[in-house]
Amino acid sequence: MVDFYQTQGAALNRPEPNMMMIALGSLVIAILMAYTYPIGYKGGSAVKEGFRFGALIGLIWVLPVSLIFSGIWNLPLVAVLVDSAWHIVEQGITGIVIAMIYGTAAASSG
Repeated sequence: MVDFYQTQGAALNRPEPNMMMIALGSLVIAILMAYTYPIGYKGGSAVKEGFRFGALIGLIWVLPVSLIFSGIWNLPLVAVLVDSAWHIVEQGITGIVIAMIYGTAAASSG
């Protein structure tokens, strides 16, 4: 996705990504997702529930912020839509991992 982001947000791009901030942001979202997952768990398979939860987090987190950023910066609508779709899938996969960890922890403690 690097090429896509470089062409869509050329005016906003840093010469080099700040990997420390990217890692910090990823850690924060992972911790918040792991903390909130049990609140929304409805039962069922880890893959189905994890993806449902993660995709919802991706939608809630990225789409509104991207629309706001598009209003502030010269960010094309296609970038907003592609980035939002990417994060829905990415967070869906993260949700599956979290659900599998919770399922494994529940199975080993029970």
